[in-house]
Amino acid sequence: MELKKKSEVIKEISGKEVWEEHENTRIEEQCMSPHIVEHIDEISEITGYDLEVTDTELFVGDFRADIVCKDANTGDIIVIENQLGRSDHDHIGKSFTYLANLGAKAIVWICENARPEHVKAVEWFNENTPDDVNFFMLELKFGQLNNNSSFYYFNNVFIPSSINKIANNINRKMSVSMLDNVAFMENFIQQLKEKISTAKTCKGKTYAFINKMHGIDAMLGTSLKYNTISFWLEYHKDKVANPDVTDEYLNKIKDKLNSLGYAFENAIGKKDLNLIKIRYEVALDKVADIDKIEKICIDVDAVMHLIIK
Repeated sequence: MELKKKSEVIKEISGKEVWEEHENTRIEEQCMSPHIVEHIDEISEITGYDLEVTDTELFVGDFRADIVCKDANTGDIIVIENQLGRSDHDHIGKSFTYLANLGAKAIVWICENARPEHVKAVEWFNENTPDDVNFFMLELKFGQLNNNSSFYYFNNVFIPSSINKIANNINRKMSVSMLDNVAFMENFIQQLKEKISTAKTCKGKTYAFINKMHGIDAMLGTSLKYNTISFWLEYHKDKVANPDVTDEYLNKIKDKLNSLGYAFENAIGKKDLNLIKIRYEVALDKVADIDKIEKICIDVDAVMHLIIK
C-alpha cells in the first residue's frame, strides 16, 4: 500500500479562503457565526454544556456578542466569541465585557489560530475565578483534500478541568470528599456514555443526567463520604414541552422500576412545589461498585424509553 505524506493529501486553508465569495469585512458575522450555530452540538460535546442558541449579534452596550446560548440543564448563559485569523486583544476584551454584562457563566472563544500569550491568559483566568465560571479556547481549522473538497474541525486549545479549577480556587473552601465526588462523577459518566449516549455531566457538580425525555429528567448524585448513590427522576409542571406527558408517567416509571427490585419513592421539591420527583438511594458495599451503579442507570434509561416512548 502506498503511503503519502499528509502535506500531499491535505492542505490547510483559512476561513477567508473557505468563504472567499464574501469579499467584505463581515465574514465573521455572515459566515463564521452561522457555521458555529449549525454545529452547536459539537460545541456542546466539547464544553459539556447542553447549549441552546438564544441570540446572535446581541447588542451589549456599543458591542455585539456573536452567539449567546443557554445551558438547557441549568439555564446559565454561555457566550461564544468567534474571530477569523489569530487571537487578539480586542476579542479577549470583548469576552470579559460580555461575561460581566450578561452574567454569563462561560465564554467559548473560537479563533483560527490561538496565540500562546492568549492561551496562557485563558489558563490564568480559569485558575483564579469562581469554579462556576469557565473560559474555553478553541480553534476552528479548515483544510482541503487533493480532490479540492474542503473540511473543518475544532481543535481544543484549552478546556478547563472542573477538578483543577475547584482545587486551584483559593476563594472557595471545598472538602476533599467534595472533590472526590466531582471526579468520580465525571469519570463514571465518561464510561456510562458508551452504553447510554444521553448521559451527561454538569461541570463541577456531584450530580449528572442519565436521560431527559419530554420534560422528565433522570439524574444521579454521589455522596462518597457515606458511600451512597441517589437516583431520581423529576417532572416540572411548568416546564413540560410535551403536553401529553404528565406526572402520571413518573408513577408508571416508579412501578416498573420497583418491579425490577428497586425502591423508588415519591417526593416533592422542597423549594418548588411544581417539581415532582421519584427517588431511590442505594448504599454501596464499596465506593468502586461501578457495575451496580451502571446497572441501575441502564434500567432507568430502558424504563423511560418503555413508558414514555
